[in-house]
Amino acid sequence: MDYSIRDVSEILNLSREMIRYYEKHGVISPRRNDENNYRSYSIFDIFMLLDTLQYRS
Repeated sequence: MDYSIRDVSEILNLSREMIRYYEKHGVISPRRNDENNYRSYSIFDIFMLLDTLQYRS
């Protein structure tokens, strides 16, 4: 199952800008929809963000 940036933001209580920041720095690499270029996050991406947040604190 894939998640939108809005879904990930709500699940992790993390701003969309912060999710994009982690993508920019290579922590996650969401797929892009060919038709509209929207990001599509996997459960693996969510777990990587969770690990990153845990190590930050």
